Amino acid sequence: MTIHRLTFWLPALIVVTIAGNSCRVACSQDTAGKPSNWAGQHVMMRTPGVKLRFLQEGKRQEAGVITDAVVRVELATGDWLWVRSGSTKGWILQREVVSVDQALAVFDLAVGGSTNAAHVRHMRGVALTRAGQHDQALVEFDEALRLEPESALIFVSRGNTWFAKEDFDRAIADFSEAIERDGKFATAWMYRGLVRSAKGEHDVALRDLDEALKLEPKYSLACNSRGTVWQAKGDLGKALADFDEAIRLDAHHPWAFNNRGNLWFSRGDFAKAIADYSSAIQADPREILPHLNRGAAWQTQGKYESAVTDYDAAIRIDAKHALAHNSLAWLLATCPDEKFRDGRRAVQMAQRAYELSGGKKVDFFDTLAAAHAEANDFEQAKKWQTQAIQLAPEPKKAGYAARLKLYESRQPFREETAASPET
Repeated sequence: MTIHRLTFWLPALIVVTIAGNSCRVACSQDTAGKPSNWAGQHVMMRTPGVKLRFLQEGKRQEAGVITDAVVRVELATGDWLWVRSGSTKGWILQREVVSVDQALAVFDLAVGGSTNAAHVRHMRGVALTRAGQHDQALVEFDEALRLEPESALIFVSRGNTWFAKEDFDRAIADFSEAIERDGKFATAWMYRGLVRSAKGEHDVALRDLDEALKLEPKYSLACNSRGTVWQAKGDLGKALADFDEAIRLDAHHPWAFNNRGNLWFSRGDFAKAIADYSSAIQADPREILPHLNRGAAWQTQGKYESAVTDYDAAIRIDAKHALAHNSLAWLLATCPDEKFRDGRRAVQMAQRAYELSGGKKVDFFDTLAAAHAEANDFEQAKKWQTQAIQLAPEPKKAGYAARLKLYESRQPFREETAASPET
């Protein structure tokens, strides 16, 4: 069963949250009013240089400038929103932000008529990246950098778009440019470390992440990121320590909970894994990967109804998420419990996953074959499995070939029956 790490995220999806008694006390001292529907929203700044504020001795003080392209609102009261940027937390005004869901339309209207042209282009690029329109986003970032060539933040945003396109060398180049312009920009160090880890350069990645945490020791996102690198190196003790610290620094950190859940999953401690995935979902119900990973944990334990519920929830969150469709299709096609198998729906889900992925994921070919076999269409099953074998990396070929032999003998594939789950 595959589990999925939350290692990095594009600027348009950076989730930085804080909650606690100090926040609620500040609310009672500041403005009256019930929390609004801003809570839980991801927002972007309408103008550059928005400052975080906090209360000290009854007076609102500046806590620093927001250094993320996007932040998540943890609490809303009256006109004020409580957010966190990097390791700093504070208040911003509703009128200073726009929801990411509306950002592209808002910044489209601002093009050509704004005194902050570089910021508008930058925000359009972030919104386009979030929408998966990476090439268009790069055009916007290029224009933003032409207008403001010394902006470290714009280089970070463009670097994350290259990262999303898996062009690691260009991503590293952009993060390095950001560091050259602002050597104290911890976010740039963190993302460069993550790209280097993605390239398999874990030791040099750790040096970058150590530098990020030296600059901002309370940076929970950087702590979580370093944990993923330790996990990739196989040092689960150090990985666990970093995930624990990330959660201590930010008790509402969905990524750290998800990744710690993956660590427990890898150790076979499914109860702890499910508890952490559940905490990640509670911290941000719109994060997809904790739903998928919890579904995988339920499935491994034989709790298929709960697994289907989580996979369905992931698809409701994002109907264009290929992995969510593939995960559900695999269960519907291969579940050892007959009452959860549905060949017709499995084919629909698997076909949708294939289309959404652009036909580039070999595992999805394998799922399509299994789905067609469950639907008793063994000719299609053989066709897709043969393609899977042709495209598969060497370690997967033997397993794929074994399934092809099943389909040639007109037998569907079944996952092994799960062990009885612990109660």
